[in-house]
Amino acid sequence: KVAFEQDMGSAVRVSVTAHALHWLQRRGFALGTLLWDIPSFLDLHPNADGTYPPNPFSSTQGNLLRLAHQVRDDTDAWRLFATAAVEAKLWAAGPHLLTLGAHSGVDRLGQGNTGLFPPDPFMGRETWSRLDTTLAEHSLSGQLALDYRFAPESGALRLEASLGAVLQEELSNIVSVLLLPADPDAPADTNPDTVFSRRQRTDLRALFVRAGALLDERLSLEAGARLEQLEGRGIVPVQLAPSISIAYRLHSRVLGLDEVRPRLAYTESALLLRELGYPSPASPVTGPGPGPAALAPERVRVLEAGVDLVALGGRLTARLRAFQQQLVVVLSPFGFNAGELLGRGAEAALDSWVVRRDGLEWRSGASVGVHRLWTERLEASAFQWGGLGLAALRFQEGTSVTQIWGRDGFLPDGSCCVWQALGDVQPHLRASFHNELRIGAWSLRALLDWKQGGDTVNLRRFVRDLNQTSPDFVPAGQARLDQLERTVRPYVEDTSFLALREVAVSYTLRASWDRVIPGVQEVQLIASARNVLTLTGYSGPDPEVGAIDIGGPGRLTVGNATPVRSLWVALEAGF
Repeated sequence: KVAFEQDMGSAVRVSVTAHALHWLQRRGFALGTLLWDIPSFLDLHPNADGTYPPNPFSSTQGNLLRLAHQVRDDTDAWRLFATAAVEAKLWAAGPHLLTLGAHSGVDRLGQGNTGLFPPDPFMGRETWSRLDTTLAEHSLSGQLALDYRFAPESGALRLEASLGAVLQEELSNIVSVLLLPADPDAPADTNPDTVFSRRQRTDLRALFVRAGALLDERLSLEAGARLEQLEGRGIVPVQLAPSISIAYRLHSRVLGLDEVRPRLAYTESALLLRELGYPSPASPVTGPGPGPAALAPERVRVLEAGVDLVALGGRLTARLRAFQQQLVVVLSPFGFNAGELLGRGAEAALDSWVVRRDGLEWRSGASVGVHRLWTERLEASAFQWGGLGLAALRFQEGTSVTQIWGRDGFLPDGSCCVWQALGDVQPHLRASFHNELRIGAWSLRALLDWKQGGDTVNLRRFVRDLNQTSPDFVPAGQARLDQLERTVRPYVEDTSFLALREVAVSYTLRASWDRVIPGVQEVQLIASARNVLTLTGYSGPDPEVGAIDIGGPGRLTVGNATPVRSLWVALEAGF
C-alpha cells in the first residue's frame, strides 16, 4: 500500500493512494453435495496397492475420494486499485469559497485458474484433462466537480452547491481453454479447445447538480438531480434521478430529551440494471414461465421518514426510520411488459453509554428491522420464478414476492395438485445486539444476530432422503418421501436463528513506540472470532449458507455448504 498527500502551494492539494495484492491458492476438489448419496458404511479409501475401489451406489461407479485427492484447482491472481485526486481553490474571499476537484480511480484484476482432472475409466476419460481459465477485469472512473460554499462567521446561514460530470468504464473478459496432456506435469499444448469465452463492456456517463442550505444550525435542506446514460448490451435512454431531503434539529427538555431531529427524504435511482436470468419453462411443478429475460432498466423510488432522539447529555441515542420503496421493472420484449413492486419497512436502533468514566467504558446497543416486498402491479399473468423441482417463488399481484409456492394436497378430482404458498423467504424481523467493554488497556466486543422467521427449501434433506442416507431416514425420511406425491411441505423449513456473530478481544500497548519506530503512537494486539455459535432448529448445516441462489427478489436456498467460522489475530499500529 502506498499513500501520498501533498500541498502544492496554498491553493492546490494532490493525493494518491495505491494498493497491490497478489495471492496464490492451491485447492482440491470440493465434494459438497456429491457426498449426499454415499452411505456412511461405504469405505472408498485406496487399497493397499494404491488403487481406488469403485462406488457401487453411483451410476458411473466413480470414486469421489480419488477426485478429492488428485484433482487440483490452482489460482494465481494480481489486483491493483488506485485513486488520485486534485483539489484547487479558484476563488476564496471572506465567506465565499469556489473549488474545482478532479477524482479518478482504477481497479484492475488479472486472474488465472488451472484445474487438473485425472483419468477416470468409469467416466470414459482415459487421459488427464486440464482447464485453464483467464479473467481480466478493469474499471476506470473519473469525476470533475465545481463546488461553491458560502459560510459567514455568524453561522446563521450556510450554502453549498456542486456541479459535475462522471465517466465510468467497466470491461470484463473471460476465456476457458480445455487441454488434454498425457500427465499433469507434461506440457499442456495438445488438443486445445476453447470451451467458454465472454467479453462484456459497460460505459456510464452522468451529469449531476446538488444544492444545500443550513439555517441557524437547525434546518437543513438539500436537493439534487442526476442525468445518467448507460451503454452496454444496447443503449439505455438518458434518465433523470432527482432527490430532496429536509431535516430539523429541535432542542427539547421534554421527558429528559436533549434533541429531537425529524427528517424526510425522497430519492430516485434512474438506472439499476439487473441480470434477470432465465426463468424455467412451464412445468407441472412451476407452471408457466415468462421466457428468458436479459438486462433490463429499473427505476427505484424511495420515500423515507425518520427521527433521532438524543437524551441524557448524549449518552442515549434512539433512531427510528420508516420507508417505502417502489420498484418499476421493465421486462419487455420477453413475454410481458412491466411490473411494479412495492416494499415497506421500518427500523429502530438504540445506542447507549451504560458506564463512561476514567478507565471503564461500557457501550451497548440494539437494532431491529422489518421489511416486506410484494407485487403491486403486473402486466402479465402470474408466473413462477426459478423452478427447483420442489418449489419456486411466484409473481402475482397482491402477494409477497418472496413467498415459496409448491404443491400441497390433491385437487377435488383426486389429481395432483393444489398449488399454494408454503412459506416466505423474508423473515418476520431481524435484530442485532452489540456490546463493547473497555477496562484500561483491554477491550471486549461481542455481536449477537437474531433472525425470526424466514423459510427455505432444504434440498439437501430431499436428496439424502432419495438416496436413503438421511440420519433419520427410518422412519422419518421414508415418511417425508411418502408425502412427496401430494405435498412438498416436509422440505420447507423455518430458518430462524440466534447467532453469536463476532467476539473480539484487544490489548493496547501504550509505550514510547516512537523511539523504536518513528511516528508510531500505540500498538494494538487483536484476536477475533467470526460466526462463533449458531442456535437454530433448522436441520441443515447452517440456516444462512446457501450453495445455489436462483436469483429474483427473494433468495431461495436449494443446498447448504459447511458454515464458515474464522479466527483472526492482528497487530495494528497507530501513527
